[in-house]
Amino acid sequence: MSVNYFFLTSRIKNLNLKDKRVLLRADLNVPVKNGNISDAYRLRAIEPTINLLQKHGAKVILITHLGRPKGTDPQLSTTIIANWFRKKGYVVSVEPNLEKAKEKSFEEPATILLLENLRFFPEKDNYDETQRITFAKKLALLGDYFVQDAFAALHRHDTSVTLLPVLFDKDKRFIGPLVEKELQALDAIRTNPANPFVLIIGGGKIASKLPLIEPMLDKVQTILLCPAIVFTFLKYRGKQIGKSLVDTQTVPLVSNILQKAKKLGVAIIFPVDYQIAKDNFDGAVSYTDSDIIPDNSIGISIGTKTEKLFTQEIMKAKTVFFNGAFGNRNKEETLYGMKTLMEAMAKSKAFTVIGGGDSVAAAYSFKLENSINYLSTAGGSTLAYISGVELPGLKPFDA
Repeated sequence: MSVNYFFLTSRIKNLNLKDKRVLLRADLNVPVKNGNISDAYRLRAIEPTINLLQKHGAKVILITHLGRPKGTDPQLSTTIIANWFRKKGYVVSVEPNLEKAKEKSFEEPATILLLENLRFFPEKDNYDETQRITFAKKLALLGDYFVQDAFAALHRHDTSVTLLPVLFDKDKRFIGPLVEKELQALDAIRTNPANPFVLIIGGGKIASKLPLIEPMLDKVQTILLCPAIVFTFLKYRGKQIGKSLVDTQTVPLVSNILQKAKKLGVAIIFPVDYQIAKDNFDGAVSYTDSDIIPDNSIGISIGTKTEKLFTQEIMKAKTVFFNGAFGNRNKEETLYGMKTLMEAMAKSKAFTVIGGGDSVAAAYSFKLENSINYLSTAGGSTLAYISGVELPGLKPFDA
C-alpha cells in the first residue's frame, strides 16, 4: 500500500479505551431470505474487530445499512443482526432513535449498542448537504472514537463513510482490522498481478460497477461478461434483449470501454448462449442458442456453450477475480452456470478472488470457500481498489 493509514491494530496498544464509546461503521449488509440470514460471512468477518475493542474495554456502538428499503421495512431491521450476535454470546441492544441511542451509549460498557438500519433514516444520504452534515453530527455524538471497518462501502460517498469520520480528531479515527486485512490481501493484484489476469463480472448494481470496468482495462487481459451487466453492452450493440436488466444511463460508457479495450488488446468475451426466464425473473426457464433474447423473456444466466468457453479462459489464467453473482437464488437450475465458473476457478492454478456479499454467499453454498484463495467482503470496493481507483472512504484516514 503506497499510502500510510491510521490503522487501529497498530495503535490500539497506545489507546485507553476502557469505558470509551467506539463508533464502529461496519458493512453488515447480509442477504436476508424469508426473515432469515442466508449467509453470515460479513457478520463473522467483523467479529475480530468487535472482540478486539471489547478486550480493551470499549463499548461498541455499531452502525450499518441493510438491504435497499424504501422507508422503514421491518424485514430489514438490524434486529435480525442483533439476534445473530446474541446467539454467539454477545450482549446486544438495538435502538432506532438517535437521541435515545446517545443516552444508551453512555451505559453498560463493553456491550454492543446496534443502531437501527442507517437506510431507515431519510436524511442519511439526502441530496441536501446541510441535512447530510447534520445527520453526520448526530451520529458522531454516539462515540468518543470512530473505527471504519465497512470495506464494502468505501467506494461510496455515503454520509457515514466520508462525512462522519472527519468529525473525529485524527487521533480518534482509525481504519479497522477488517479493512486492513482486505487492503493487504488485495494489494498484490492491485500492484503486480500475475498475467493473464481474467475478470469475470456480472450481477446487478450496473450503475456503480460499469464505470469501474474502464480502469480495470489497464490491469486485465480478458473480461468475461455475465448477466446482468452484459445486457447493457448488448443494448449498446443494438441487440434484442427482451426484458433483461439494463442500465440505460450507463449505455454510453460501453462505447468508451470497448474502444479502450480494443486499443489495449484486452479481450472482452460475450456469452454465446443464455439461460432465460419467461415473462419475469421467476418464470419458466429455457435456453437460447444466440445473443438474441425473446421479447417476453429475461436473460438470467449463461448457457452450457458459454460455460465451456469461459472455463477455457479461466484455466489459462494466472489471476482471476469474480464479482457479480448471477442467476435466481430461488431456482437451483439457474445457478449452474455460476457454479461451473467458480468450480473452474477452484481447479485452476491461478490466484483466485471472489468479491461481494452475494458472490461469496454463492461460493459457500457451492462448498468452494476453501478452494478459492481469497474471499472479499466487498464487490464494488474490491473492484475499485484493485483497478487503482481511489476509495473515497479511505481519504479521512491518511496518516
